[in-house]
Amino acid sequence: TPMAPKVSMLMPTYNQVGFVEAALDSVFAQTYDNIELLVFDDASSDGTWDVVQACCAAHTGPQTVVLHRQPKNLGPHDNGVAAANAATGELLMLAYGDDVSHPERVAKVVAAWQASGASLVAHNALTGADPEDPDKQMVGEGVSGVVSLVELSGVCWDERMLGATFAWTRNLWDVFGRFDPALVPRGGDHLLPFRAALLTGFCYVHEPLLFWRRHPGQVTASISDFEGHPLAMGETNTAYNMNTLLQRIRDVDFIVEREGSRPEWTQARRKTLEMVAGMSLTWSRYRALLRARGATLDWPARQRGRA
Repeated sequence: TPMAPKVSMLMPTYNQVGFVEAALDSVFAQTYDNIELLVFDDASSDGTWDVVQACCAAHTGPQTVVLHRQPKNLGPHDNGVAAANAATGELLMLAYGDDVSHPERVAKVVAAWQASGASLVAHNALTGADPEDPDKQMVGEGVSGVVSLVELSGVCWDERMLGATFAWTRNLWDVFGRFDPALVPRGGDHLLPFRAALLTGFCYVHEPLLFWRRHPGQVTASISDFEGHPLAMGETNTAYNMNTLLQRIRDVDFIVEREGSRPEWTQARRKTLEMVAGMSLTWSRYRALLRARGATLDWPARQRGRA
């Protein structure tokens, strides 16, 4: 029987002392054996690193473990990229230090990847504050399978594109590289499924294989303004979405220059441009309303996120 492909589970951690043990235990409990776990701690100050070291020292399972602590805080994006760069698996999977993976998560994602040939696989998730009492499923109704490029081109983001659930093949990074930091200083949930669809496909599994923990220190909460004025929130989110769509256009142009034109790529570019035009008008309206109220926005601080 051929060896099952190696899966690199990337666990970026930062000040998650109350959650990281459960996250590690969920990786060690996977029914899939050929796992490389990479825990990259971003200079935590709350004892997270001590818990990581103790849990991994006591680990006796089949998974291999790679531990690294950053000498200084890099921020969530760069710390995650560092973990990805150190991975050696055929498939890379996110497993944040505050989330809990279902025991069958890796096995079912690998099965979907092998069946579809997709460059990226995502799946449904439970969410809430307590894995023993989740609030809801991210995607209420959905169908497992490959999501077409044309369908993805008509949406900027939806619940099937939750980055915490992503597993991707190395060609997704090797072909496109990093995002333009001037357009997309953080994140990637909007972009990686689209890039995957430009390559061999984006596959969604409609089964909750992860508990995505919501809490005040969560990365998403720390870099997104969900508590501010509705106009500021709308302006911020619209501008971010518009920038990610501009990156999508660059990605289409890159792949066309590399491999030649295809009708679906031309259609994807046109649909994306239409979305940019609509969002530009929406953003202008938000800005006008904010200016009328004498409001200003600190964009550099918003782009930096948590430091």
